[in-house]
Amino acid sequence: MDDLSTPMLDIARQMEAEWQAAADHWRDRTANYFERTYWLPLAETTLAYIHALRDLEHELDALRWLADAGG
Repeated sequence: MDDLSTPMLDIARQMEAEWQAAADHWRDRTANYFERTYWLPLAETTLAYIHALRDLEHELDALRWLADAGG
């Protein structure tokens, strides 16, 4: 069931790890601005899409199950 969302989640985790590695060396007002203005909205939006895709996967699985049960 997680065939679609797992690779996306892995990529999101990798992006977060890359940002944290960079942020550890880049602690100033510019880094804080980037994190607040760009990184956090991107991370929140990405997670929202991943959750929506998982919900869609559940719906499709239910429809597939109904189709198989009826046929």
